[in-house]
Amino acid sequence: MRCALTGLLVTLVLFPPLARGADEPVPAEPPPTYTTEVSGTVPELVGHWFVVSQLVLPKGVEPVAIVPSFWEVTAPEGKPALTPRFLRPPAAIADAITAANNEHRSWEPSRRDLEALRDGWNALPSEDRGIASVEVTITGKDAFNDAIKSDEQMKDAQFLVQVTANFNPGGQRPMREVLLYGAKEQQPDGWRGAYASATIAAAPFPIPISFAGTFRMYRLESVPRRSFVERMFDLFSGCGRKG
Repeated sequence: MRCALTGLLVTLVLFPPLARGADEPVPAEPPPTYTTEVSGTVPELVGHWFVVSQLVLPKGVEPVAIVPSFWEVTAPEGKPALTPRFLRPPAAIADAITAANNEHRSWEPSRRDLEALRDGWNALPSEDRGIASVEVTITGKDAFNDAIKSDEQMKDAQFLVQVTANFNPGGQRPMREVLLYGAKEQQPDGWRGAYASATIAAAPFPIPISFAGTFRMYRLESVPRRSFVERMFDLFSGCGRKG
């Protein structure tokens, strides 16, 4: 089952940009550029998204890593433009993910986690990962090519999001990273589906490192606002506690 997916990922990542010569000066790195290409019929995706990917090794079952991502989707001229935002989650969420990773268990954000992300989106600190460009492709089921249709993990998706990050050379960075999200089931606040990734290490020679797993994407605008009664209970939630 994983063979077809591995072939698809290797095809996508084995053509990295040319590396800079070792004796060439390294200029200041500009911010990454972003492009989005849309093929076929895709659902309405405008909003801010928190994406939680749970990775497993080939032939593995237990999660080896929880990877959070942040997406911002707009619709200039009526077509979705998906921009990954390289942000750091609040400390409470980051600590919960670290604990889950250390214990090799799954993790899902609580309603309060999602509320905190929704209300604090503009205050989340950015993270410089040394990325030069990000190419996003969103493909509807009616535009799947033969490679996707033959892949056991992705063929049942309603739409596919492919995020390709090309890194600036240096700093022990990879050369290229490809992330695939096959959205299969719509949820009240987003989608869930199959996930796969491949990273090309820059040295000693290009080798793809691949993972598979699942993902859940939460549209933060879909998180319901707390009622007046719920907010009142929040005010008194600490009353009567000891220590």
